[in-house]
Amino acid sequence: MIVSRQKAILGILAENQLATVDELSMRLGVSEATVRRDLMSLENRGLIDRMWGGATPKSSVAFEPFVHERSRNHQAEKQAIARAAVEMVNEGEVIALDVGSTCTEVAKLLIRFRRITVFTNSLLTAQILGNASFSVHMLGGRIRTGEFSLVGPVARENVRRFHYDKFFMGVSGFDLKHGPTDYNLDDVEIKQCFLERAKQRIALVDHSKFGHVSLAAICGVDALTDVISDGDMASEHREELERQGIHITVADVDDEAAGK
Repeated sequence: MIVSRQKAILGILAENQLATVDELSMRLGVSEATVRRDLMSLENRGLIDRMWGGATPKSSVAFEPFVHERSRNHQAEKQAIARAAVEMVNEGEVIALDVGSTCTEVAKLLIRFRRITVFTNSLLTAQILGNASFSVHMLGGRIRTGEFSLVGPVARENVRRFHYDKFFMGVSGFDLKHGPTDYNLDDVEIKQCFLERAKQRIALVDHSKFGHVSLAAICGVDALTDVISDGDMASEHREELERQGIHITVADVDDEAAGK
């Protein structure tokens, strides 16, 4: 039997997608030990996923598909977003390119340039740009299995050594309240370092990611200068982001490629 306090926990998690033991303790007016017992009970019923210091709704924020699996989802939309992203690039610029399936599509289109400089922590992007005529810089660090990204203190230190004209950032979720989010804390730390050093900070967000909150917050919405999405982006999302001063680019999707 689920007691009323546990129902309240489920309600909080449904609203916020992530809550710490300390936060639940304060909101419910019970001890942290009581919260932990409730979380254990809810997890045993298959209703939540516990993590260090808190919990998330079941199957909402903790699971990360491999990058090769994600590349098959909304492929036409990601390719359209990539085309729009590359239209923003100018010869002579220094570009920071994030990990992720949409950023991989961007890398494929950057080949046409001659005098840009690209920094990335993605092994897949480095492979794509291996024969590029421009300068490509890989950041050192520890390889994160499945994502093929370079993370950790060495990567963070290297990112902070440079300045970038544009940073194209991939996300796994984008919520108007919580901002862009991602599955992995290590990747998030690298994104945050790029954001600190970039003049123009551009989130690449296909429509399916709006309203979804993943495990780790990357930044507030106000840290971004631009968002590129596809034509299925909800009008209310666009209007709210524009109200907050974010420049929105809506990419044209090939309807035949999208299966429409």
